[in-house]
Amino acid sequence: MNWQIALSIAIFANTASIILITLAAKKLREKSWGIFFQYLFCVPLVFLYAFYSKELIFKPLIFLLGFFVALGAYFQWKAQGISQSKTVLFIPVMNIITLALAMAFLEEADSWNLKLVSGISLCFFAMYLLGRSYNKKENGISKVSNKVWLFFTLSAVAIFGVAQFLLKYFTQNGLPRGAFLLGWYGGAFLGSILILWFETRFKKSDSLSKTTILITLLLSLFIVGNILGQYLSYQLGGKVSLVVPLQGLITVAIPLVVGLFLFKEGKGVSKLEIVGFLTGGLGAVLILLN
Repeated sequence: MNWQIALSIAIFANTASIILITLAAKKLREKSWGIFFQYLFCVPLVFLYAFYSKELIFKPLIFLLGFFVALGAYFQWKAQGISQSKTVLFIPVMNIITLALAMAFLEEADSWNLKLVSGISLCFFAMYLLGRSYNKKENGISKVSNKVWLFFTLSAVAIFGVAQFLLKYFTQNGLPRGAFLLGWYGGAFLGSILILWFETRFKKSDSLSKTTILITLLLSLFIVGNILGQYLSYQLGGKVSLVVPLQGLITVAIPLVVGLFLFKEGKGVSKLEIVGFLTGGLGAVLILLN
């Protein structure tokens, strides 16, 4: 397996998880229940993976990182519960944080050239164009203060931007996949328990439907697949400057296609969307030629 195949797995899983989070978030008033079940289902999956791969190692630092990942996931659920399309617009900001940290601490600046910078810039511009078009087509956005939505979104972006950089950092330092996944999701599960307690301690919670629980079960499979795919792509030689722009572009583009053709949010593909797809395609080609 090469890093491109591992990245393809991660992209597919990440895109599916974004759609499932939106479906579940719109059904739940207390998003902490979704976070709790999401990581509750993840823990046995990663435990079995670590056990059978003989990588059942406890790393306190990774558990601490997982705790903050749970907080980022909570903010993501809150933001996407308000608007998926508006939240997707900020994925490039998360990627910029990751790329900047990689240049500063992982010595990836040497691998950058005009072709790569041009490809990354085109991908980010394509994300903006597609996200802008998708935002215009979305209907029924909750009338929640934009300041509240912006707080949730920027908080999630900051946490995940740093977490994605640390994921690359730990692969570069030889941490086994099983140990990383166990710490990441074990810490996230502990964090989800505290978030659930904090959000529901003074009020009666809504009951979860079987459909919502099933969605979170399926979601757990995809988010584990996403992180495992990313970890593999970095272990197999993928650089942050290659992995992040490609994943970010498709993560914006796929929800656009889903909204247009599955949820019937638009009557067709606009000129802006065509320009976005062409721009993103050119950017991807320039990145892959490095």
